[in-house]
Amino acid sequence: MRCGGAEVQVSYLELFDNNIGPVGGMALGQSLAHGGNLSLLTLKLDYNSTFGTKGVVNLCKGLRSNSTLKQLHLQFCQISGEESGLALGDVVSSRHSNLEVLNVGGNRLGGLGLSALARGLMNNSKLTHLSLADNMIDGVCI
Repeated sequence: MRCGGAEVQVSYLELFDNNIGPVGGMALGQSLAHGGNLSLLTLKLDYNSTFGTKGVVNLCKGLRSNSTLKQLHLQFCQISGEESGLALGDVVSSRHSNLEVLNVGGNRLGGLGLSALARGLMNNSKLTHLSLADNMIDGVCI
């Protein structure tokens, strides 16, 4: 996707249960960063249990400058805590972001992760659908 640039017109990419880890998250993030692939609208990485916090942090480094992605799905990817919430919050608060759907259900963001994500949402006007189901949100938002 990164090397193809404008020649590779992929608008929907679904990579369910592929054991994508932090290195894969970095590769995807780099390929979707500003100047990379300009056609991808939906990215679904659900059920990649090896993705984890490092994977989402690596992916989000690239997504902060992406202006084409509309949907990001990361269900059941072992994403947890404040570090993950901060990374996702950075993406949704980016002036470049055009994300309309963010689905992080089935992870472990907890109260601290949600609080970090919410800070990013304060600067967002484009996200219309946020799914946080089954995220062990316990009310701790210190």
